Amino acid sequence: MILNLCYHSVSYTDYMYSISPELFERQLKMLSKKFKIISVQELVERIRSNNLGKEDYATVTFDDGLEDNYTNAFPILQKLSIPATIFIITDLIGKVHTNPSGFESRFISWEHARSLCDSGLVSIESHTHTHPYLTTIPNQAIQREVSNSKSLIKKELGHVSKILAYPKGDFDERVIKNICPTIDAAFGPSGVLLKGEQCDVYAIPRVILSKKIGLVKYYALLHPISWRIKRLCCK
Repeated sequence: MILNLCYHSVSYTDYMYSISPELFERQLKMLSKKFKIISVQELVERIRSNNLGKEDYATVTFDDGLEDNYTNAFPILQKLSIPATIFIITDLIGKVHTNPSGFESRFISWEHARSLCDSGLVSIESHTHTHPYLTTIPNQAIQREVSNSKSLIKKELGHVSKILAYPKGDFDERVIKNICPTIDAAFGPSGVLLKGEQCDVYAIPRVILSKKIGLVKYYALLHPISWRIKRLCCK
């Protein structure tokens, strides 16, 4: 089984997609007991070469690039020696942003991003430049969202980002066609990969963590039988 976890905020805020540092650490400890946690780069290589083997693999990812990924999550990742990837919205780096519901978010700085990369434990990849629904914008705008993001990451971090997380998981064949010349792989749909299943490298599934997922629900996420039951119930 391949389980790709998607976090947003590790904090005590009221944000729907935030979890406490204590819960984050407990979840990672549970994950590491059942899965071999690898980088997204290794996962992509294994998918592309059809070399998933018999082991259960997991990745730890973050979307958006909130400041608490650095202040709260990073020390826990270091403590447990767990690799992770942060998909950043490059237009919001170092800024404070208020969403339509009034929730205020503070984003990591480029200095923080460099420190994360220098650790060798955390990689930085693209979540586009301004985080639009890609299926709703023209082809050239899709290409600009990716190219602007990649250019800033290269300028500030010296890293060529080749892996994308679609904003809101929103994509279709047109979006894939526009990103594939410069992007090697992308994360989008919700779900997991069970043993023997094939995966489109431009539609790698993830599971989004939120306040609604306590330890009991989280424990169920780690077991393929719960996913098989879920799929049967959705038929």
